[in-house]
Amino acid sequence: FEVRPYLVKVDIVSYIAIKHFNARSNKVIPNLSEMLDGCDIQISADMRDSQLSSRKAVLQFQDVFGKENTIENPWPFAVLGAARSAVSTPLALLHDIYGITQMSCYSTSAELDDKTRFSTFTRSIPSNSVDALAMITFLEATGVKYVGVLYVRDSYGTFFFKDLDREAEKRNMRVVGAPYNFGDSDSVREALQYLKDNDTRHIIFVADPSSAQEIVRIGVDLGVAGTPEYSWILALSIDTNIDLDVAQALHGSAMVTLDNEVNLDLEDAMWEFIEDTNMQQEYASLHNEPHIFDGRVWTKESPSHFQSFAYDAIIALGLAACQAPNDQFTRAEFHESLLNTSFEGVTGFVSFNKDTGTRSTEGLRYQILNSLFMGEVNGLGS
Repeated sequence: FEVRPYLVKVDIVSYIAIKHFNARSNKVIPNLSEMLDGCDIQISADMRDSQLSSRKAVLQFQDVFGKENTIENPWPFAVLGAARSAVSTPLALLHDIYGITQMSCYSTSAELDDKTRFSTFTRSIPSNSVDALAMITFLEATGVKYVGVLYVRDSYGTFFFKDLDREAEKRNMRVVGAPYNFGDSDSVREALQYLKDNDTRHIIFVADPSSAQEIVRIGVDLGVAGTPEYSWILALSIDTNIDLDVAQALHGSAMVTLDNEVNLDLEDAMWEFIEDTNMQQEYASLHNEPHIFDGRVWTKESPSHFQSFAYDAIIALGLAACQAPNDQFTRAEFHESLLNTSFEGVTGFVSFNKDTGTRSTEGLRYQILNSLFMGEVNGLGS
């Protein structure tokens, strides 16, 4: 997991889920101990920072799997991560070659559904193809016939745009796409200017959360954000702790997100972590670069749906090991067991599409949220 404030929270929940699995704790999933009855498997973890970079992620992969696989120092049976689809994609190719199961709770690009290339990739979250359907359905219901899409030029953004375009075409809706390069402000400005020149008054915003605030500010500067003449539809969850000017600019914007109620038991477990310095120290010690947490201030916040998907991802991996055909299961048998794993988790009923490895959509719902500026720095309501 990449060390960014919104991603560290996901990382922490993964650590909490590991502790709950190993202790057979029912704090969050009431019948976890019952599901694990007769299983003595424990999960250990080696946590690493890919820094939102595919190059850094591959280097971390080499550091882990470049060593000899021995009884004393075995390779991991599974890898959880990464966040960006652009980072998960090269990792998924490597894991496919090595036969290592990869699970993501964050990467949603439909590209990763291709089992001819990513045969060992799985995820506890649905792909963007479902998100695209929800967004276009919403726009159709509001009478929109012409929409622009500002999207990051990577696996996540490119395939999200393709899904949006496909769903829009079915409804005779015209779509204009404007890609930008990740981390390139000039590219963002050019893309937004292109949408402005093409008179797209409804803009679907497909971006990485780490650059969202900067992009909104560029939109304000160009006159396409923060004004009644333009409406933005966000394909990402904006952190409520955003800057005042960005909150004002996003007032009235729509957010199409998964409808997951906050799990109060998971929230309590997170708050327990915030107040327990021993847990914080143990968590940091699991990282190969523990110094990155020096001086970090832990704050209390309700879990996001990505954190909930992270919790379920860990439990799914653990259950797959427990339900494997024998105690000496192979990596292939473990992966097959995972695809057949199902349980009632934090995010509802968890199961996997055996053809793609992606979380099945059974029981998942989407919601339309309206961003409202409430007059405070952290004032986004819904």
